[in-house]
Amino acid sequence: MNRMSMTSSVVDYFHQELWPHAVAIWPRLDVPSWDIYRPALHGFASDVWKAGQSTAQLSYLTLRPLAMLCWIILEVLGFVAQILFRILLSQGWIHLRKGLIQLKAALIWFYHFQVSLSATELLGEVAMVGITLSLYYFYKWIRRQTYWQRFMRWFASKKRRAIEVSFTALRCYC
Repeated sequence: MNRMSMTSSVVDYFHQELWPHAVAIWPRLDVPSWDIYRPALHGFASDVWKAGQSTAQLSYLTLRPLAMLCWIILEVLGFVAQILFRILLSQGWIHLRKGLIQLKAALIWFYHFQVSLSATELLGEVAMVGITLSLYYFYKWIRRQTYWQRFMRWFASKKRRAIEVSFTALRCYC
């Protein structure tokens, strides 16, 4: 059945079956005529408009001092934040310069200390750094293995429980 014939059949059904019943019910509803309804609708619209205007005016008068107070507080906070930012920026720049000077001195001292070491001592340092890094990565590997084993045990137990539940359900239905 194509779309046009389906639409026309729906329209025909509406006109033949539903429309006469709807027309028969309309007088029983006692709907007022448009001449009576128009002034009531006009009065309703004007009342809604006046209520909206009075609500807006009351809101403006009530909230204006609060909005002005918030604006004043924001201005004061902005002024204080600006002063703090200037102080922090100037002090931060000074401390950054001092820190860079100290870092430079520490690097120069460390370089001179490393140059003063013998070959055996340098080899010992390299070995200690290598052992420390190896122990760190071994620790990370062990942690990963532990997590993997825990996950596999958890997954196996969940799988076993799911199989047990399915077998129990099958036994109940058979």
